[in-house]
Amino acid sequence: MEGDWEQFKHPNGDIYYYHRSLRLITPENIRDPDMLRFVLEAREDHLQCLHRSVAQLPNDWELVLSDVTDSTAVIGMFSRHVGIEYEWTEEHGLRTKPSPEYFWSHVAEYPSHHLELPPNTEAAFQEALASGTHALIHLGDSTYDLYRIGTDSQDRSGGWGYLSFFCSPD
Repeated sequence: MEGDWEQFKHPNGDIYYYHRSLRLITPENIRDPDMLRFVLEAREDHLQCLHRSVAQLPNDWELVLSDVTDSTAVIGMFSRHVGIEYEWTEEHGLRTKPSPEYFWSHVAEYPSHHLELPPNTEAAFQEALASGTHALIHLGDSTYDLYRIGTDSQDRSGGWGYLSFFCSPD
């Protein structure tokens, strides 16, 4: 591997590459010199479009480039700390995507280059289970809907001793 690129393997077997100092993730085969050039050019082009907007991004932003050709690329920008996906358009500038599902899809697609979960993940998961009748969990290419289907006796504090869940892939 050239430079500071690291190769990672998704649990489903897909390979992707991460360059920590460039904050760049790509599933493209950067071992091919032409593809590496296309990826780096797409990054530079996007950063030039962002121009001053980069300063508005959190310190931990990452850029994902996929489906890269010599003239196009699918681009995503994410912050693990904030838990948000960002987009930039000439018409509207830098904006956040409206749903956290975009961020969680990113985490599910590229899970291996960080050793820890995004901040507050466990608390958000517990809150979703405690406050709702179900929670959507994204793992790899699958989405699971956890349904509360039963409870057993209450413990001394007045809370439930445990909850039973049924997990079904979509």
